[in-house]
Amino acid sequence: MVLRHRIEWRSGGPARSVDVREPAQSGERRGWCPYRGRRCAGVAMAEHASEPGALPWASGRPFGGASHGIRMDGDCAPGRDRLAGEVPVGAPSVRGVQQDGVSHWQVSASRDSPLAMSGETFRQVGHDLVDQIASFLDGIGDQPVTLGESPSEIRALLQADRPMPREGRDPSGLLSETASMLFEHSLHNGHPRFSGYITSSAARIGMLGDLLASSVNPNVGAWILSPLASEIEAQTVRWVAELIAYPTDCGGLLVSGGNMCNMVCFWAARVAAGGAEMRETGRSGDGRPLVAYASAETHTWIQKAADLSGLGTDILRWIPTRDDLRMDLEQLCAAMDEDIAAGCRPMMVVETGGSVGTGAVDELEKMAAICAERDSWFHVDGAYGGLAAMLADAPEDLHHLDLADSVAVDPHKWLYVPMEAG
Repeated sequence: MVLRHRIEWRSGGPARSVDVREPAQSGERRGWCPYRGRRCAGVAMAEHASEPGALPWASGRPFGGASHGIRMDGDCAPGRDRLAGEVPVGAPSVRGVQQDGVSHWQVSASRDSPLAMSGETFRQVGHDLVDQIASFLDGIGDQPVTLGESPSEIRALLQADRPMPREGRDPSGLLSETASMLFEHSLHNGHPRFSGYITSSAARIGMLGDLLASSVNPNVGAWILSPLASEIEAQTVRWVAELIAYPTDCGGLLVSGGNMCNMVCFWAARVAAGGAEMRETGRSGDGRPLVAYASAETHTWIQKAADLSGLGTDILRWIPTRDDLRMDLEQLCAAMDEDIAAGCRPMMVVETGGSVGTGAVDELEKMAAICAERDSWFHVDGAYGGLAAMLADAPEDLHHLDLADSVAVDPHKWLYVPMEAG
């Protein structure tokens, strides 16, 4: 008894095929389907090939170089057929049917993925969504800032306890329903009567910018992975520096917001104080314990940074504030001198460039001089108010940001950039 397989394949043209014969008991079968000019990756296999059904797609070793198609190579046994081979990229499945004792296997270079969306559908769904968003933005002032619903009410609306759906939904209906729920059941920080905190309403050009970035989906982990996006990031950092009169030859990163901005600067100060040994061993090169100084008005990011850096929150020295809620610089000097005398290394001093509670701005110019005298990194937490430095009538101390070793600012506050951007 001999089993026969017919392999068919398509690549934008007429179907072509080849017959493969094999013994039923044992032996080796080989078949080759020309599929020129494409690379192959993956291994497909199936059992009981004589039964109709899909041949599952599975990952496997790539077939090096330019591929010519589907290669079959394997053994057969009664009642059990194993079809294995490299399958062209773009062919997610192989289908088999039994006709007159011949197994017909069909491979197609086209792809029908549940996530796939034609250009026409994408345009229609996208246009509908933009229309819905535009209507929401145009009428946002006519609805409440928030409905003030409880967590249980929101979860019930979302049917949060239901299991994950086993089937997908039409994208148009899904996006429309989700948009309506978000528009009706959110706290709108872009509402003209919203005064809860400083997060600004996002500019519409920023919304479209988010869509554009998502479409290219750049990985800015390395320049070679995203050359233009990496240069856009560097240019944006330079322009933000120019806005606040900070040296434009600085380095910088776009991150998720104030917490990460300040943490990155904290870790930079840690390495600057501890040297290369700090990166290699986690200890300061000269063996001195590191300490950091902040006022009682400093945001909680500093506790997180001290914890995540491995230094521990005990390194933090909380300096009292005066009646105007600015750091008491006499007490700062006393604390730093006491630590130096005890054999500690002042790692950094944090100036608050607009406290979250009251907007208080510490005396930047004087603090910079204190840090220079004691060889300490000087950092400005300007996530709340630092971007006010672009204004002529901003507090005078914000006009001296160029004296700082590092500055954190949040474009998603003062610059109307969509969340999250720091």
